[in-house]
Amino acid sequence: MAVQVNKVMTFGDTVDLITKVHKASANPVAVAPHYDGTKGEYDNLGEWFSLRRDGKVYGVDIPEYTYSNDPKGIKTRDNVGLVCQPATNTTAGRDDYSKLNAFEYFTVNGTVDDNGKFHCTAMKGDGRFRADGSNGDVWVMVCPGYYSITRSNGYKRLLYSDTKYEGMRPLPGQKYADGTERPLLVFSPYLAWCDSNNVPHSYSGKVHTFQFGSHDTGISYSKKKGAGYTGRTVADNFYLQLMLMLKYATQDLQSLGGCTDYANQYKVLEAETGVNRVLLPKAAADYFLVGSTLVCGPNSDRGATAGQSTFAYRTVTKIEAMSDRCAVYVDGAPFTTAVDDYVSAMPWKTGTCDNLLGTDGYPIAGKPKQRQPYRIQGIEVLCGAYEPLCDVIVNQVKTSADEGHCELYKCFDSRKYSSSLDANHVKLDLELPVRDSKTNGQWMYNEDWQESAKCPGLLVPTGSKGTSTTGTCDAIYSDPISSPGLRELLCFGGLWGGSMFGAFCGYSSYGLGYYGWSFGGRLSGLGVTMA
Repeated sequence: MAVQVNKVMTFGDTVDLITKVHKASANPVAVAPHYDGTKGEYDNLGEWFSLRRDGKVYGVDIPEYTYSNDPKGIKTRDNVGLVCQPATNTTAGRDDYSKLNAFEYFTVNGTVDDNGKFHCTAMKGDGRFRADGSNGDVWVMVCPGYYSITRSNGYKRLLYSDTKYEGMRPLPGQKYADGTERPLLVFSPYLAWCDSNNVPHSYSGKVHTFQFGSHDTGISYSKKKGAGYTGRTVADNFYLQLMLMLKYATQDLQSLGGCTDYANQYKVLEAETGVNRVLLPKAAADYFLVGSTLVCGPNSDRGATAGQSTFAYRTVTKIEAMSDRCAVYVDGAPFTTAVDDYVSAMPWKTGTCDNLLGTDGYPIAGKPKQRQPYRIQGIEVLCGAYEPLCDVIVNQVKTSADEGHCELYKCFDSRKYSSSLDANHVKLDLELPVRDSKTNGQWMYNEDWQESAKCPGLLVPTGSKGTSTTGTCDAIYSDPISSPGLRELLCFGGLWGGSMFGAFCGYSSYGLGYYGWSFGGRLSGLGVTMA
C-alpha cells in the first residue's frame, strides 16, 4: 500500500492541531518534561513527545541490487537536502537532524518494569543524570516512529515519520505485548557490563562482559535484572539500520567508521619493573590509539589468561615515539614487563564516544576510523565485539552433501524467550542465503535484503555475489552443511574482519550458548512486544 501523505493541511490535521493546543492549555506542563519528585521519575513524556510531532516524512530510495549494485541511495520527501557529517571529540560536523523531532534523542537514566514499561528517572542536563552507573542504567530515548518499506522501479523506498500515515506501521518493539503502543522508545548506548551476580548494566567507562555475549546468556542474565529486560533484539537492530539509511543514504556503515580492523599485536622490546608503559617497536606508535584498550602477557592468545597476565584491559593514556621504538602508557597500577610479552588491542570500553561534539561520529580525528567505534543516534556500535540477537534463532539445515539452508525463528515476547525452539517461536517466511559445498563455511557478501512479512523490521540479507563496495557491503557466514543445528545470530562484527562487518553482517556458526572474548551483549528494553 502506498503511503498517503497530503502536504495540504486537511480538516483532520486542523483538528489534531487544535487538540494539541487544548492539551497544552489544559496541561501546560506537557510542553516540557515534568519530574515527579514523589515518584522519582518523569511522568508526562508520552504527552510531551506527542506535542512535539511535526508530521514530516523523511525518505530514502536505496537501489535494488538487480537494478544497481551501488550501496548509496537518494534522499526523498522532507529528507532532501539534509546533511549529517560525522563528528569527533574535536570537530562538530554539520548535523541537520539533531533537533528534528523524528531524530532527536535524549540520554537518560531509567528502569524497565516487568511489563516492559520504561520509567525515566533522569535526563541529561537535569542535575540528576549520571553516566557512570551511580544513578542506574543509561539509555537513549526517542519519540515513537512510523515507517514503510515499498519497492518500485528498481528501488527499496523507505519512509519514516513521527506521525502515522496510511500505509505506515509502528517501529519494531513499539507495541507492548497487549498491542498498545509505547509512548517512547529506548535503546542502550553501550555494550553491557555485568556485576558479580551476572546482572547486566548499561554504564559508561566499563569493560563489557563478554560472557553476556551469547543468545542464551543474553536471556538468562537479563532475567536476573527483571522480566522486562532482555539482550539485543530485532527492534534494536532495525532502528540503527533505518537511521543509517535515512541520515546517510547508504547501507555501508563502515564507510563512516567502526572498529573492525584493530587486530595487531606487538612484542615488548625491553623488560621494566614498576612501570605504566610498554616499550614496543616504533610501528606501534602509529597503530595503537590513545583511549583504546590493551592487554599484555606472554601468550599471543589475547583472550587467554596468560595473554592478559601482565595487565588486562588497560586504557592507553599516552604514546611517545622514540628513535628506534615507542612507549605506550596505560592507566592503572604499575606492573612488570618481560621481553617478548605480547601487547594486544581489545574491544573499546563503553562510553568511548561520550565526548563527541555531535550526535554521530567517532572520537579521534586524523586517525583511522576503522579502528574506532562509531556512534549513531547516541548509540555506540562496532566497538570490536559481535552482538547476538536474543529473539532470533537460526536452524542450520543440511539438505544434501552439496546444499544447506538456514531457517529463521522469532519469539516476540522476551518473557517467553528460551534456548530451544518451542511453540513461542514463529518460523519466518525468509531464510539466510542458501549455501553449497563451495560457499559453506565462507564469508559471502550480501547483494540485498528483504523485510520479513512475519517479523517486520527484520531485514534478511539476500544473494551472495556482493562485494565490499557493492550491495550491503557486508557479509554473512553460515555453515549448514558442515554444522547443522540451532545457532545464534551474531551481528555487526568483531575486532577484525574489515569490510565484511557492518549493519547487515551476520554470523551463524556458533551454538546458542557460545561466547568468546570478541563477543558482547547489549541490554534491550523493547523485548516485551508483539509482532
